[in-house]
Amino acid sequence: MKLCYFGGNLNSGAGKLGQVYLDLEDFFLEATLHMGEEPRVTQCFLTWLVKYGIILSPSKIRRLLKEGRTVNHAVLGAFIDILEANNRQKKHWKIIRRFVHKASSYLLFSQLPAPLPSKVNPFFRKYGVLTYTFQLDESKYLQPAHATFQSCPEIRYRAMGMGIPAADLRSFYEKHPDIHSVYEIAKRTHHPRTSIYLSYRLFEDLGSLSRVA
Repeated sequence: MKLCYFGGNLNSGAGKLGQVYLDLEDFFLEATLHMGEEPRVTQCFLTWLVKYGIILSPSKIRRLLKEGRTVNHAVLGAFIDILEANNRQKKHWKIIRRFVHKASSYLLFSQLPAPLPSKVNPFFRKYGVLTYTFQLDESKYLQPAHATFQSCPEIRYRAMGMGIPAADLRSFYEKHPDIHSVYEIAKRTHHPRTSIYLSYRLFEDLGSLSRVA
């Protein structure tokens, strides 16, 4: 459902998830734990990662990992390699490398036959995870970008080129206009309080927060 909310095209839909702020970097790390559940979901997420990975924040992901987020460290390595192969921020992802650990060889989809050697996904194989080379198809696995921008402020404001703290503040405040505590906003968006405070003061001085709500 989170994947659908962030622009994935799956039958489940997003339900009522869009009523509250959802953090992109939290979603990215959580996805490492769910890649072996259903091939279509995996294909959908990897397509999403290639499309929207450029708006993710490596420094924020590092902060969450330092806080002890539970992740699949081998799948995380595959994600980083995919990101480096498909976007312009290659050097930025180096700060996450120390959280990557190669696994003892295992099948990502234990319920499916092992892929033939020629069909093994090289990004995952590097970290001991055996799975298929997926066909990533935006038209099949993603909603049209304009629809995602309209329904998902967490992506919309980042795609507008705002700084990450400012974009997250805007999207959070669109969902929760009654919360004005900088401490609470920083906690729920996983940013340093100073970063949120500076963006909050700027928007407040310009009178733009009220227009979001």
